[in-house]
Order: sequence, then structure tokens, then C-alpha cells
Amino acid sequence: MEKKRRKKQKNNNKAHAKQNPVKFKPAPSSAGIVISKGSKKRPTYQVIKPCRHLMHAFHIHDNVLVYPSALQLSEKTEDLPDFGLYADYAWEPLHRNEFIDWPDFALPTDEMLALEQITDAVHRACDGQVVELGCIGGHGRTGTILAIMRVVMGDTATGATSEVREKYCSRAVETPEQVWFVEATECWLKGVDAPERPWSPRNVGFQSKYKSNMEDIGLDTCLILEHKAMREQGDINCTNKKYCKEWELDVEDFEEELH
Repeated sequence: MEKKRRKKQKNNNKAHAKQNPVKFKPAPSSAGIVISKGSKKRPTYQVIKPCRHLMHAFHIHDNVLVYPSALQLSEKTEDLPDFGLYADYAWEPLHRNEFIDWPDFALPTDEMLALEQITDAVHRACDGQVVELGCIGGHGRTGTILAIMRVVMGDTATGATSEVREKYCSRAVETPEQVWFVEATECWLKGVDAPERPWSPRNVGFQSKYKSNMEDIGLDTCLILEHKAMREQGDINCTNKKYCKEWELDVEDFEEELH
């Protein structure tokens, strides 16, 4: 009896599924991230669309606009800006441009120079030029530049960061170091001391004389960015460690990049 009951129930389930099919067409990978919910038999799906930052008009002041873009979408427009300020050397612009030396997820190698470049871009935008901004994804470094531009125009650091995340992208200004850079800019412009910089191994390579005490902080090897900074300064050996196993390998990579 039990076997008959189970067989009947199974047939009823098949008939019900045939009459009420689950209508689902898998989203293409370009549409975004597909998240499955519910049971295996009756799943539901939610598609999260990816960011598409392409000359995204953003107000840094009442009537002053700049245009942040993501690198992967930059080739899809034929409208060239008057000026571009980029935080990654992957860009290959044909128009007038400048680059900020700014490793991903870290801080600019020269914060004051970066602030001067950002301020210059603000002046260009105020003069009516079309100014494009970009890094790779258009979130961390680009979002930080947007927030700093608003601070230069008179906004507070907290207000600028919130405005960028609300009006531009919620993923903007990604790391504590980038939040600190916005806050520090407000302090520098007011002539007061900036808050203490958050420590991060990403920024160790740009400390005074590149002395980072790597053994004290528990890292086995030096950072690539740190070796690059030493090499650009003219050092012929690693200044962090007397016997650095990674120095020669990193230097070889730098030489290959130059050639």
C-alpha cells in the first residue's frame, strides 16, 4: 500500500510540474550576477546588474560637472573629453590628460601632488571643460577623487563621501585609507592636523626613506610596490632587509616593463 501511495504521489507531482512549469531563462553573464533562492525544485532568481560608469555626469558643485568612467567601457564612446585625470596607467587616452600615480586599493605615492592634480581638474571643470575621471572599475580611486573634488569646492569630508555614494555609486570610496584621504584633505585645506593615517601593508612602501620594519610587522617578504619605489629612488639593494630573496626577481620584472 505504501509503495502504491508513493508512486501515485510521484505521478501527481510530475503532472503538476508539467502543467505549471518553472519559467526561467538564465541571464547572460553580461547582465550581472545571478543569485538563486528558494528550493531546488522551485527556484527563484534575482539578477544584480553590474555598474556601468561611462561619462557619468556628477555634480561636484551646483553647476559644475565632471564625468567619471570605468576603463572597460571607455572605448564605447566617441565623445572625447577636453581633459582626463586618471588614477591607473592602463588608460590610453588620445586627449589632453594627466595620471595620478596611485596603486589600486592604496593611497597615491605623493598625496600632495595628487591633491594638486585633483584641484587643477576642479579648476578646469569650473572653467567649463569636460573633465573625465577614471581608474579601473570607477569605484575606489575614482570615487575618492570625486569626494575630494567636493571637499575642494567647500563640502565636508563626511558629506562629500556620502554624496558620492548616494548620487554616483554605493561602492565608491572603497577602503579606510581612501576615506582617510578625503578626511585629510579637508584638514589640510583648513590648515589643521589630519587624523592618523590607517596602517595598511599596501602603503608601507611609501613611508619615509622606505623603512617599513617588515620583520616587526610579521611579513615574510617585501612588497612589490616597495621595491619599485626603492628602485625608482636609485637603490641597488633592498633597504628593508639585508638579504632580501625577492629583490632581484622584482627588479628583473621592472626592467622588462621598461623595455
